[in-house]
Amino acid sequence: MFARFTDEIDRILKAFKTAGRTFGEVTGRRKDLDSWYDGKINSLAVQIQAGGVGIDLTRARYAVYWSTGFSLGDYEQSLARVHRPGQTRSVNYIHLIAKGTIDEKIYGALKSRANLVESVLANLGKKLTDSEISEIFDEQELPF
Repeated sequence: MFARFTDEIDRILKAFKTAGRTFGEVTGRRKDLDSWYDGKINSLAVQIQAGGVGIDLTRARYAVYWSTGFSLGDYEQSLARVHRPGQTRSVNYIHLIAKGTIDEKIYGALKSRANLVESVLANLGKKLTDSEISEIFDEQELPF
């Protein structure tokens, strides 16, 4: 389960304990990756910034996002830690987002940024007119 802040990680760990799960964390405070890799724990709370680069979370079948930040790079890296190219096992992604909250706006901003990056990359090397450039940016629905 991914979250942005350590107080959220603490709540997640408490929920794991209440549910009787074996658990660990990957945060700035500690990294329980060896226990995760060895199968000694079955639930992991990951701070997005601490778990985005250089770790392998492909053992996961589910990636639940309690919260995210505004960084598209951190978010995409967290996705890449769970599902690697060539991996055959599917992963279910679940985002816990309440309607009308800042989390909904953040998730919307991340999707808009990803769409913008995809549009720009798709048009690399093409000579675009001013109206085509405007279309790319106008298609993006920014929540702010």
